[in-house]
Parts: sequence; structure tokens; C-alpha cells
Amino acid sequence: MGPMASPSFEVGRPTDLDHTLSRLLEKSIRRSTALDLESLCIVTAQRVWSLRADLHFLSHDGNLIDTACIATITALAHFRLPVVTVSGEDITIHPVTERVPVPLSLLHWPICVTFSFFGEDDDGEMVCVLDATAQEEALREGDMTVTVNKNGEVCQISKSGGVAVEAETLMKCARKAAEKVKGIDKLIASALRGDEVARNKGNLDWLKEGRSENER
Repeated sequence: MGPMASPSFEVGRPTDLDHTLSRLLEKSIRRSTALDLESLCIVTAQRVWSLRADLHFLSHDGNLIDTACIATITALAHFRLPVVTVSGEDITIHPVTERVPVPLSLLHWPICVTFSFFGEDDDGEMVCVLDATAQEEALREGDMTVTVNKNGEVCQISKSGGVAVEAETLMKCARKAAEKVKGIDKLIASALRGDEVARNKGNLDWLKEGRSENER
């Protein structure tokens, strides 16, 4: 993060938000086994593909965690690996002009949904806000991030400090997150389909779908 996103960020000085983002994305994507790691294997116990996602924020007006998760999942779903053939000890990475690149083997799309808490209302119920702005985040009394996929499976729940949340409120937030994720999942899928159609119109045959399984 840098001053382009917000004046509160400085170049070369990681903030607590940087560490929180990295930790939550790792828990949400890698630890939830969203990506089939075996599909990244080239030669057993010797050669594997290494993936790295770099996020650059252009403007910070709140809810960076959810934004970062959506961007990372979309990037992984859009990414294509070059085809690799192994013959003895020789490993050949084929250019895209020779072999059709293959998509990553994503088993599901975990999406983060962050709730901001502002204490109790007149009826004694916790006030929860989705997609809070930067100003709302500065005033909130606590927050909680629930990671869910479109099947309603909770991948992780993260709450570090802040106002206490009752079990009933937590369950309501989890159900609301599951509803929200269905729409986000459709939005990502629609954007990927639109990109594929646009690329195919350009007669880029090498961008057509392949398979991520290794030849055995």
C-alpha cells in the first residue's frame, strides 16, 4: 500500500492492515484448499509452479479486505499456466503459440465478507454494517470477517478484538455473508465470461480453455 491509495500510507512502511490482509488471504484461500496444490506439481518432489499475487490499491475508501479477496480470486480464476511436458530429466515449458495454456484447478471460490459493528440500537440489537467506508471504519467499535463460498460453506471467521459479539449475531452474519457471496460469485463468473468472449473475438485461439491435470 502506498500514498496513492491513502495519505495515511507511507512508501516502504507496512501497516497493520498490510499484515491483516496477508494473513486473512492466506487463511481464506490457501488454508481452505481453494487451490488444488497437486495440479501445480511438475515433477514429484522436485519441481512445482510457484504462484504469487501482488495487490496494488489505487484508492482506499474502506473495505479493503473484501476488495483484495475478490481481486485475488478473480486473478487466480483468470490466470493460465503454460503447458509443461516432462521427458526423462528434460522439462519443456511450451510457449502459448505452441500449446494452449491451462487454467488453475480451483476447487471453490472463497469470498471474504466483512461486518463492522457499532454497538447496540434502541432495541438492544447489534448494529452491523456491510461494505463500510473508511470513515465508518474509523468510527466502528469492532469488525469481523467471514469467508464463505457459493455453497454456503464457511471457510474461516476472523475477529480480532473490539466489541463482543453474541453467538446469535455471529450466526446471522454468517447467513448474510452466504447470501452476499452468491451475488459476488455470479459477478466474478460473468466478468470472466465476458473477458473470454472478448478475447476469442480477437481470434486468440491459444486462450481457449484447456485442462490443468498433468498427463500421466
